[in-house]
Amino acid sequence: MEGRRRTRIADELGIDVDPKAIGPRVLILLEEINATMKQLARYLEKTRESGDPKVSPAVDALNEILYMGRQLRMHVLLVAQSATARALGGPEVREQFSTRILARYSVNAWRMLASEVHPPPKSTKQHGRAQVVSGGSDREAQVLFFTETEAREWATTGKNAAAA
Repeated sequence: MEGRRRTRIADELGIDVDPKAIGPRVLILLEEINATMKQLARYLEKTRESGDPKVSPAVDALNEILYMGRQLRMHVLLVAQSATARALGGPEVREQFSTRILARYSVNAWRMLASEVHPPPKSTKQHGRAQVVSGGSDREAQVLFFTETEAREWATTGKNAAAA
């Protein structure tokens, strides 16, 4: 609903609109997309009535945001064990992610998600170490690494668990 509301605003204001007039930037975090997509499909199977769409409205909304979200100041951060094209709704959907961060990946996962970078760099088991793939190249980076306790504390309070 928010994406469609922003689309209407952008249409009304015209092509040269200040992006801030569309609304504040929104970050949508989707955790474990493979399981989520399966749950959405199962839910629709159980609740779908004659005449209802065959694809979950939630999946349609996600696809709309992936294709048009940048212009609407809506961005998706997706987390997946294995972001397969089938799980996401097709290879064209997976291609909407311009930056991919891979950690503790297999060679097969690298080929599936970052095939434009060859040969794949060796995966490391060091906590928080990842490869960032964007624009046809990769770069090793140190990313945040939280224990479950630290992550829960930060997510619920914004404070460091050690400081608390």
